[in-house]
Amino acid sequence: MMDERRSKWEEERWKREEEWRNMQEQREEEWKQWQETEQSEITPSQVQQSAGFASREGDNNDNKLIMKLHDEIYPDPTELTNIKNLVKVTEDNLKTISDTMRDETEAELKDKGLLKEPVEGEETVETRVLKGCVRVGDLANGLLLKGDKSLEMLVFCTDKPTVYMLQNVKEKFEELLTEAQKKALKVTVESNKGAFVVTDPKGFSVTVTMTSKAMERTLLQLVSQPMWQPRSWTGRTVCEFWTS
Repeated sequence: MMDERRSKWEEERWKREEEWRNMQEQREEEWKQWQETEQSEITPSQVQQSAGFASREGDNNDNKLIMKLHDEIYPDPTELTNIKNLVKVTEDNLKTISDTMRDETEAELKDKGLLKEPVEGEETVETRVLKGCVRVGDLANGLLLKGDKSLEMLVFCTDKPTVYMLQNVKEKFEELLTEAQKKALKVTVESNKGAFVVTDPKGFSVTVTMTSKAMERTLLQLVSQPMWQPRSWTGRTVCEFWTS
């Protein structure tokens, strides 16, 4: 009796799984058809029908309303192009700067005899000053709306970033710009925020803030001190650069 029940249960389970796979395949096929029709020159109503959006007139009107509202808040193609170009220039230049500063650090350590061949079991000397960059905020989450022109990025450093390092990165960034980019883009330093800002003629700007895990450890040490008062915590304290 138990074997018969188990057999029926397994048969029903496999049947449901087969129906689920068929439904998934159907959805994937509809999505492919929608992508193909989107690239062709057809009317929006035909695209919606081919994608299986709505068959009733009321639902079709709802889709039109949603698409209209979406177009009102979503950045237009011109804005997206400006954002894409500005972010690409910033990320490419930061990667080049990171490689350049690594080569400079290795050359300096070699001249002083401090850079040796890595030995198994020993910690290697970190020569990359800028570890990497990451998009943050609405730029990272893809939540930019029409009219948003302020973008944010973070650069992670091996050691605590200093004002000298910030100025050095800014100068190297300007050197990497082409003649046309130098005329179009403006690069400014905001030491109180530990960042530099790249602005294009259309008003779009990327704020590149430099930070480090070493700063987090220092802040945790300050918090652990008995005399630490939470009300003295300010935005400037978190973003302040180390000048030593």
